[in-house]
Amino acid sequence: MDQQVPIGQLIQIGLAGGGILVTVLAAAVWQILRQATGRFAQDAAELKDHLRGHAAEEQQLLERLSNEHIDTRKRVGTLHERIEGVNTEVKAIQSRLEQTPGTRDVHALAIQVTTLGGNIQAVGSKIDGLEQLMRRFEGQLGRHEEALLIERRG
Repeated sequence: MDQQVPIGQLIQIGLAGGGILVTVLAAAVWQILRQATGRFAQDAAELKDHLRGHAAEEQQLLERLSNEHIDTRKRVGTLHERIEGVNTEVKAIQSRLEQTPGTRDVHALAIQVTTLGGNIQAVGSKIDGLEQLMRRFEGQLGRHEEALLIERRG
């Protein structure tokens, strides 16, 4: 049977027995404390190494994220410049389109060209008529000149 004996009684028994028991108990407690302290120091060292490893990983991760952030900002800047260029081109094209005649304007222009073609044909017909009139006048003038020349010679 295991009975729990208070530490005070053990010390009294040990003192009564010449102090050997107290010395043995003290040595045992000291040994347990040294082992615990050694394990604690070893655990603390392992934890410290583990934390250093995590700190290095964390630093690498932060550097990688920072580099990715810088790259992303550069890409965003480049894309922003390209978008601005496209916006400028779109505005230029819109300006050109605003200056370009619409379908109504082109239709009105086609009607005017057709009308102008008809007017040119009418002018051509009048010129043909004038040419015929001029030929008749030239014929009559030629006859008058001949008649006058004959009268003078004659």
